Amino acid sequence: MTICIAAGCLDNYRHRIVLCADWRMTNAIGTLDVALKLRSLPKNFKCLTAGKDSEILSLVHLLRDDLQNVASIDETNIKTIVDGVLSRRKKQKAEEYIQSRLAITYSDFISFGKDKLPSDIFREMIFEITKITIGAELIIAGFAGNQTIIIETTDEGTAHLRDDFAAVGSGAYLAQASLLARGQNYGRPTDETIYCVYEAKKQSQNIKSVGESTYLLVLYDDGSAKEIKRSGQKILDDCVAKYGPQRVRELPSTSVLFAEEPSTVPASEESKP
Repeated sequence: MTICIAAGCLDNYRHRIVLCADWRMTNAIGTLDVALKLRSLPKNFKCLTAGKDSEILSLVHLLRDDLQNVASIDETNIKTIVDGVLSRRKKQKAEEYIQSRLAITYSDFISFGKDKLPSDIFREMIFEITKITIGAELIIAGFAGNQTIIIETTDEGTAHLRDDFAAVGSGAYLAQASLLARGQNYGRPTDETIYCVYEAKKQSQNIKSVGESTYLLVLYDDGSAKEIKRSGQKILDDCVAKYGPQRVRELPSTSVLFAEEPSTVPASEESKP
């Protein structure tokens, strides 16, 4: 499990995207903070990944093939491309499931399964196919000219264009709440956005499956990128300690809310049953 965040912003009227992720990976051996979750795609796009490694690799390979074969990318065709990739991956997984159970193709199962299989087996397998998920979530980020493009995909296999920011992984809800509380939007300056994204990542660490180590990058519309190293993150840590949500040892008493006060109800009203 993990956290990945992308947020659009402005720098001297040029669009930028701040990308952020932890380094955590979990497998049968244990938990380590060693996984780089940023992948490069054609046309200077980047991809942040959350989920199973095998599923991530399958999706990224399909994305690379499709993006490489497109002459140009803009906001009118990028979602169609991503939707097609997700659909093909779900069909591949359905094919793998049918092959493992029946040693026939998915198309043969759809064409002849209802007639040749026992009805309860056919219904069970159709039900299992409907439950198939992608097993990974992605944030795809880049530029079409000076137009910011951020797409968030779900484990169910849907894709959504985002204007301001996207977050995926187990810490996504906490990160989204933090960014919403800060009013993050694509018109915010880059330096403020870097802080808001970093603060959101720190908030997501309240989920134990999110790692403490952070990868932070600013993506530019010419395809270049600049990573914020540990020394820069130390400055951000100091800012979060000063300006971020604070833990308090003792909350104020609310007993005063229940203090006795003169009744405001007229006497004639109090006497009514």
